[in-house]
Amino acid sequence: MKNIIPASEYRRLKLLNLLFFAESPIPKKEAANFVECSINTLNADIETLNTTIPDDIAHVDEIDRKLTLRAATRINFDYLTAFMISTSHLFQLALSAFNEENQTISEWAEKNFVSRSTFYVKLAEVDTFLSRNGLILNTTPLEIQGNEINVRVFYYHLFSKCYPYSGWVIDDFGLETPINTFIQKFEKSLNIFFSLSARTEYAIAIAVTLKRIKQGHPIRVSDENMQFWHDVYTYHNVTEMDFSDLEDALGEPLSQEERYLLIIISALSYFTYVNHEQMTLRLSYTEKYQRIRLHLVEELLTILDERISDTLV
Repeated sequence: MKNIIPASEYRRLKLLNLLFFAESPIPKKEAANFVECSINTLNADIETLNTTIPDDIAHVDEIDRKLTLRAATRINFDYLTAFMISTSHLFQLALSAFNEENQTISEWAEKNFVSRSTFYVKLAEVDTFLSRNGLILNTTPLEIQGNEINVRVFYYHLFSKCYPYSGWVIDDFGLETPINTFIQKFEKSLNIFFSLSARTEYAIAIAVTLKRIKQGHPIRVSDENMQFWHDVYTYHNVTEMDFSDLEDALGEPLSQEERYLLIIISALSYFTYVNHEQMTLRLSYTEKYQRIRLHLVEELLTILDERISDTLV
């Protein structure tokens, strides 16, 4: 989380996390120490949270210098996190850049009802935050620049965290068709299974990839990395993977580099192996390419061996 939002917003999320899971009221001094700020900054953060979050979602209460979070019963912390990010200037700015709206600072500020002076303060914070991730905020027009894989990973994580509140924001490519159709083929090919949340995360990563390709932002891969990606692709026997659903939606063939990346980014989500054969394949892959992890994997398989049964017949 710390790598996809600026420091002030991360601090407020830490406070919400502390209060959301607390079993009793938290003294303000303890809360300030936890989020690493002064009491004055904590008071300002509480005011910001209570102004931003509607009362029917959540509200920070203070009684006798102790804090509690009053949250609606239907609200979980993932939703609260998604709300905070989705309603932030960072998200609106990133979405504008992602959609290549080519807005100037003045145009963006006017559209989002933000004064230019306030916006420049926000820009400075966002620029500092992005620089920690090897990215640059260009302001003429507003655009997030950097290594293409880093740019995509930033968008993957941002849109995934926002999804419980914002919903699907990548209109060019549908969640069910073509993306979920491709994921179902991918699961069948590798004998794996994605949970609903993991499937959504992978779908967002795929959609970001397709959108960036469509906008003319291909990835550039060194020969060394290309060979490694090829080894992964070949070893997992996905050389015959059907990408036609994605290519039809994109309107052009996928390059070999982009095909490799679409397979590799599945690791950004959790999935379950549905039979022993695939687990054995993963172990042999680890032995050949990632020997440093082999001992740990072998120990885990020994522990789990008697508890695992094939879930796909």
